[in-house]
Amino acid sequence: MIILRYILFPIVPIYYLVTWLRNRFYDLGVFESKSYDLPVICVGNLSVGGTGKTPMIEYLIRLLKDEKHIATHFVALSTNEKLVNAFGISSKNMFEFWD
Repeated sequence: MIILRYILFPIVPIYYLVTWLRNRFYDLGVFESKSYDLPVICVGNLSVGGTGKTPMIEYLIRLLKDEKHIATHFVALSTNEKLVNAFGISSKNMFEFWD
């Protein structure tokens, strides 16, 4: 792990610059944020595995499943239709991804 830090260290300024430029473009209006008339909850990040996304989704579904108008608008990014249905999400709101 320490070796990986030394290998990736020269990339840090490039990542910082790209991130700063992206944020600056949003500030200047070059890139536009999207807004919706209804509340949106997005659970996800750039990390893969081990960050607690699945338990958070399980919690939100249990919390909001009695709110019929909310729970029907859940979307799943999955290839496991049986698990999606077990969460209470309609199969028509399931979008598959590929490796």
